Amino acid sequence: MLDLLLTINAAALILFLALTSLRSRPFVGFAMAFFILAETLCVLLPSMVPASNLFHSTTNWAGKLYECLLSALVLFFLWRRGATDIGLEWPSLKAWGMTIAATLAFIVIDRLLVGAQEGGGPAGTEMLAFEAIAPGLAEELAYRGVLYAIAALVWPVVAGWRILANPGVLAVSAFFGFIHGLEPTTAGIAFHWSSMFLPAIAALYFAWVRAMSRSIIAPIAAHNAVNLGHLVPF
Repeated sequence: MLDLLLTINAAALILFLALTSLRSRPFVGFAMAFFILAETLCVLLPSMVPASNLFHSTTNWAGKLYECLLSALVLFFLWRRGATDIGLEWPSLKAWGMTIAATLAFIVIDRLLVGAQEGGGPAGTEMLAFEAIAPGLAEELAYRGVLYAIAALVWPVVAGWRILANPGVLAVSAFFGFIHGLEPTTAGIAFHWSSMFLPAIAALYFAWVRAMSRSIIAPIAAHNAVNLGHLVPF
């Protein structure tokens, strides 16, 4: 787990510090990398310290809970410091309609290209509940909440498809894909390009939903729906 922690945070420091230094804002890059360090520690804590696994479950409910609490604290701090777009608005009916339609299309395309999650047979009730709640909530608060807001200090976000050319959004989405491509093994850390591609594309989509709706709530719902789309046969 220590190898995974070091790999993730070395990549975060290199990527975000390099990009923000191009705009003479290296402090923002350090802030993003430090948040990634704290967020990764939260997720890995139940594996590293078994006593911290509050729910004594094989799914990482405790790690995601810690990740949510950390992100909520940082978002509260940003709000107190005057940040105006931290995603606390409730999406409009139009935004919900666009999110639902686009998410359904994304799930169908994803299933056509990738198929259902392989191995292990049908997902159990706890796994379905976990995928319907925890990853989307925790990861969206972290990536389309905290990191989105911090990156916007350097690269302000404009709603619409132009968001796909925003350097901050692209960097955060690429990093989101990168961490999904990592796999701890007995020989060290393996990286799978094929496991990075779809999460990176999904992250761009969630960022588009975030900007379009001006809310963190819509991408949380979209993320959880996409996760369930991998598990529920149809």
